[in-house]
Amino acid sequence: MLAKSVLFVVLLLAFAGSVAAQARFTTSADGLPAWVEHVGARSQPNDRRIFSANSFGAVNNGATDSTAAIQRTIDACAKAGGGIVAFKPGSYVTGSIFLKSNVHLRIDTHVTLIGSQDDAAYPSIWTRVAGIEMRWPAALININDQTNVKLSGGGTIDGQSLCLESKSVRTKDRAPTALTSILPATCSSNTAISTTTMTISV
Repeated sequence: MLAKSVLFVVLLLAFAGSVAAQARFTTSADGLPAWVEHVGARSQPNDRRIFSANSFGAVNNGATDSTAAIQRTIDACAKAGGGIVAFKPGSYVTGSIFLKSNVHLRIDTHVTLIGSQDDAAYPSIWTRVAGIEMRWPAALININDQTNVKLSGGGTIDGQSLCLESKSVRTKDRAPTALTSILPATCSSNTAISTTTMTISV
C-alpha cells in the first residue's frame, strides 16, 4: 500500500512539473511557439549572373552522365561569388551534386534532373542515419556546411526510384532500404528551397 502511495505521489509531481513547463512555454500572437519566427532562411543568393551547366559539358539527352559537368558549374559559380546555375531544356542524368554558398540551383520548366542508377555516382560521406553518425551514400542534391543557398524552379527532379531493390541494402530479416535520398541539408544556414511548382519523385 505504501509503495502504491509513493508511486502516486511521484506521478502527480511529474504531471505537475510537466504542466508548469508547458505553462512557461512562450508563444507568439498567432499561437505558435516563439522559436518559429527565428528559424528559416533569412537571406538567399541575390547575384543574377547565369552559369549554364551546358557550357560546362552537361548533356540534355537523358542518357549521358552529367554529374561532373553540373558540379563544375556549381564550383565555378561559387568561386565567382555566387549566381544562378541553370540548364537548357532537356533531361540530365546526375549522381550526387553538392551545392555551395551563394549558389542558386534553378531547375526550370522543361528541365529534368534524373538520378543516376550507378551506385558509384553516390559517394559515401559522413552523415546521420536514424540518429546514428555513419558513412552513407550521399543524396542526389546535397547542401552541407553552406549558407545562402537556393533551390527553385518549375522543373522535375526524378530520383528514378533510388530505393530500387537491386540498389538497396537487404538483409535476411529486413526489406530493401533506400541507399540515398533526394535533398538533405545539414549544418547549413539560410537555405531556401522553393519547390511549389517543382515535381519531385523518388
